[in-house]
Amino acid sequence: RFCSMAGRIQKLSEDVINRIAAGEVVLRPASALKELLENSLDAQSTSISIVVKQGGQKLLQITDNGCGIRKEDLEIVCERFTTSKLKQYDELQSISTFGFRGEALASVSHVAHLSIVTCCRPSDCAFLCRYRDGSVVEGPTPCAGTPGTTVAFEDLFYNMPARKRAQGSAAEEYSRILEVVQRYSLQNPAVQISCKKFGSAVADLRSPGGCTSTKQVAEMIFGSTLTRELIPIYQCSDAPAVAVTMKGLVSNANYSRQKLTVILFINNRLVESAGLRKVAEDVYEELLPRGQHPWVFMSLSLCGSNVDVNVHPTKKQVHFLEEEAVFQFVGDSIREALRGRNDSRSFAAPLPGLSGKRSSGRHGESESKRKLLSSNPTRVRTDTRQLVLSGFRVARDEAGPRRDPGVSNVHELTSVNNLVRSIAEQADSVWTESLTQSVFVGSVSEDLALLQTGSQLILVNLEAVALEAAYQMLLRNFGCHKAICFAPPIPISPLLTSFLKSHGSCSLAEAQETADAAVAFLVSKSEMLSEYFGMCFAKEGLQRLPQVFGKAVPDLSALPLFCLTLCTQVDWGEEQSCFEGLCRALSHFFVSSTQRASPNSLRVFFESFHLCKSFRAPVRLTTDGSAIELTRLEQLYRIFERC
Repeated sequence: RFCSMAGRIQKLSEDVINRIAAGEVVLRPASALKELLENSLDAQSTSISIVVKQGGQKLLQITDNGCGIRKEDLEIVCERFTTSKLKQYDELQSISTFGFRGEALASVSHVAHLSIVTCCRPSDCAFLCRYRDGSVVEGPTPCAGTPGTTVAFEDLFYNMPARKRAQGSAAEEYSRILEVVQRYSLQNPAVQISCKKFGSAVADLRSPGGCTSTKQVAEMIFGSTLTRELIPIYQCSDAPAVAVTMKGLVSNANYSRQKLTVILFINNRLVESAGLRKVAEDVYEELLPRGQHPWVFMSLSLCGSNVDVNVHPTKKQVHFLEEEAVFQFVGDSIREALRGRNDSRSFAAPLPGLSGKRSSGRHGESESKRKLLSSNPTRVRTDTRQLVLSGFRVARDEAGPRRDPGVSNVHELTSVNNLVRSIAEQADSVWTESLTQSVFVGSVSEDLALLQTGSQLILVNLEAVALEAAYQMLLRNFGCHKAICFAPPIPISPLLTSFLKSHGSCSLAEAQETADAAVAFLVSKSEMLSEYFGMCFAKEGLQRLPQVFGKAVPDLSALPLFCLTLCTQVDWGEEQSCFEGLCRALSHFFVSSTQRASPNSLRVFFESFHLCKSFRAPVRLTTDGSAIELTRLEQLYRIFERC
């Protein structure tokens, strides 16, 4: 149908205008933090601390030691288009500050309850103001405070229910906040920046400040695994038409990840550029396998008159002149850095001589002796009271050929195939045969047992072997696990709350908040966990776990620690590391809970690597003392010739 009358054009009210504008600037807690963090850096702060509650949706507070806000400016600081960084439009061509629109605080005040505590040097008194919809609702009130500014907003999107429902879980939003803090810490190594959850005594991310090396900060934030593969870059353009300087860090050819990471700053602004991402990807295309990507951090400095910063409400995009020349310069700079560091490549391979040396030693002396002893049945005991170890041998099912341990189905995921392949590469074939063909003699302690294999008597840490067997079974059965179902579901939140309250110094409210955040995080990952591991978390609780040791149900008293391990110890950002961490966490949970629940846990562990037909014993079992050959029957018995 067509309307017969044209709609009347009306001017929107100030409240509607401001909320629409706020929705463009503040998309989620991380985008609000970005604006406030840039304000702190503009204030020449050398120390910035951030406190987050429920992923920033309940509370986000940022405190700095910058120049502060004058008392007379507090009345208008949250009004739109009020700023101390710009007076005339022409100044945009050479502006060096992050902000210039005067919309950040105004936008936040329209979608959250905002408060500011500020103190300017050399004043001994701070002032507190509370704002709503861009206007002061309380203050300025004198209060105690240190030089600098504290900006806090609570109940984000309290008046925008649709936007609030569109937010992710508290854990997801907190990870986005940490990502923003990580990137600004890289760009500002001289500034001390920390970020922690509300009520926590320990910061989840801390940049110490005072650093001159970006790589030093990168190691503190991302760890040595990534940092040792990074190459520093510092290049200046020689072309007169393009005055550009590039500094940063790029990964070498030995490092790759499933997802491309490009952290880009242009004139100290965190921005995005599809063109520069494509340049970085093209450079590494010839160096990395298909589907693998690099990690790149670059900071470009261009002439201010060549950069247009006023093209996006959140300033995450900029336009600059001579784009093609800049792209060419960036690509050449990365290639030049890689050219000098790409003479050698590192590949995962078994250490030469370990398993081979052991294998040759055992087979060299055992093959001939085995034939001799099998054909000469005149072995006798020196003491008739001694028990014969062969009497402990149990019957084994010999029907059908034994499956080769190295044979496994090829999985559609490259990361899973890589993990399965690494098991074979790190295996000791001799100890694999010894363990899989062994019989149980007896227990020595809670985790040690004597096993007999052929003429050998070996002492084995069955807990360590069971951990490896469970890990391998989880990988071999990846995506097709049988499940242990719980009806009704096991409530996770009360268990976590009780565990955190009894094992920490937090209050009941803080323990409940952490537990709810952990449950929300696990529920958000439930689809993947269910598809690949047969494990299902719902709001009602735990519904399924995979079968690892047959149909044995684990001791659920270890469930809270297992859930916290999934939330904090698994690298969810990289596929291969994630799958490996999940398999390790599951194996630790089942082994520890089985040891606690079963009085005959050693027997269960012994059967675990016999049930795993493709079990491979890793070399480290012998190097860390988990499997030791005590003696052989040839050394215990004397061989007599009967006349």
